[in-house]
Amino acid sequence: RHGSAGRNTVIGPGLIQWDASLLKNFNFTERTYLQFRFEAFNAANHPNWGNPNNNLSNAAFGRISGTRGTMRELQFGLKLYF
Repeated sequence: RHGSAGRNTVIGPGLIQWDASLLKNFNFTERTYLQFRFEAFNAANHPNWGNPNNNLSNAAFGRISGTRGTMRELQFGLKLYF
């Protein structure tokens, strides 16, 4: 016998990700400059939990067993415009 739950009623936790960047331009001439960049992805380092197990025959049904995506990533960049 089928239940009365609708389709796609099991939803996972939301996604929270704050990205930030800082940059500084160092001018050499009117058209030539060097740009230094600092970028942070998922700057708050918030864990984004994965979707729950949706296999009804599994004993771990509804259990979240990991995260999705990556944790905090930092990168530096240097770019010369001419």
